[in-house]
Amino acid sequence: QSGVAAPRDAARIFAAATAAGDAEQIAALYAPDALLIIPGVAPISGREAIKAVFRRNFSLGRNSIGFSRIVADTGADRAAVYWEWTSEIVAASGAVQKAGGRSLVYFRKDGSNWLISADMAQIGPAR
Repeated sequence: QSGVAAPRDAARIFAAATAAGDAEQIAALYAPDALLIIPGVAPISGREAIKAVFRRNFSLGRNSIGFSRIVADTGADRAAVYWEWTSEIVAASGAVQKAGGRSLVYFRKDGSNWLISADMAQIGPAR
């Protein structure tokens, strides 16, 4: 099943799927035509391309992400969620790569579920 019952639920599902290395479950949070906007690269367009980004990240080692602040503004069929996050990738060699940042995530309602239609991240130092 695609999407979430409420936009705030996406952070919990995102964290669990990241810990499990489940790119399919993360991709299911996104609309088929979603945009992922991250610094340093052209916008990534579409659920399949977004899934490929997470598969690549998961191939680098054990991933985790945590959310420290989540603020949601939800209307009848659109919502914006701001969240702050920290992530970590632990390679098989034991090398650790940490990042942190904040994202503005835009959702639209699709039937009874919410899907991410645009996810714009700003990456900064890990906290």
